[in-house]
Amino acid sequence: MELQSIAVIFLIIFSLLSAIDGIYIHLIKFKLHEHIETKKEHRLHTMRSFLFFLTLLFLFYFKTSGYWLYLTVLVLLVDVIIESQDMLLEFKSRKNIGGLPSYEYFLHGILILLRNFSIGLWMSQFERSDFGLSESLIEVRESGWIKSQIEQSMALTLIVFLIHVLLIMKPKIFSRLAHKNIGS
Repeated sequence: MELQSIAVIFLIIFSLLSAIDGIYIHLIKFKLHEHIETKKEHRLHTMRSFLFFLTLLFLFYFKTSGYWLYLTVLVLLVDVIIESQDMLLEFKSRKNIGGLPSYEYFLHGILILLRNFSIGLWMSQFERSDFGLSESLIEVRESGWIKSQIEQSMALTLIVFLIHVLLIMKPKIFSRLAHKNIGS
């Protein structure tokens, strides 16, 4: 099995578990977007979902080199910085809603490993010349199951991002919809 295939398998597992963490745990179970103490954490999650979309786009979907590849590395570095802020903030921001459960802490560790395995395997295919600045390339990868899986992960990530943005603007929207449906 090629490194790209293994990287995409890790990516698929990461995307599915991230959706569980980002939608079910953060938005449905704990409603991080509704609590004053966790609003900053929710905003960090929103930024990270957008950065992950950019990672999928520039690292996995497009073939890149030169400036585009450096832009991709910059996106990855910004994501690590925001992820670090999120990790430092979580224990404090979650104190009033029962703290960070051990299963979620464990899931975050698994997600970090899966994402880094996927990115590391994918990036191991780049050659030194890809980082040269004499040629900057950005082109869509050829079609196939890998491209299809990346497109599906991009769509899922974009949906999660848009839900997060909506909840920044209207934090109680899902609660209101649930109450309207129960009352009908």
